[in-house]
Amino acid sequence: VADKQDILNTFLNFYISTLENGKIVKSSYSNFMGYNALDSTASARISNANYVINLKYFFVKGNIIYTLGTFSPQNIQADYDRFINTFKLLQQ
Repeated sequence: VADKQDILNTFLNFYISTLENGKIVKSSYSNFMGYNALDSTASARISNANYVINLKYFFVKGNIIYTLGTFSPQNIQADYDRFINTFKLLQQ
């Protein structure tokens, strides 16, 4: 059984590799509402413009992985933390 951090990292790297000039700027492991998570900031070229991409990958209920993220033009600072903190997970 793979380590959860390795799985999160694999998902991040695969996604970034699909983007034109995709590059991970920084990433770190964290906790999101009690779940293992990987926070990352990346850059990529989308429709001939440079973008900053903020992603949070996290596990819920075993092996289900969810992603929250923002895409913003490089010259505009998105309030990523404010966006992420608007989410609440409901019990199923």
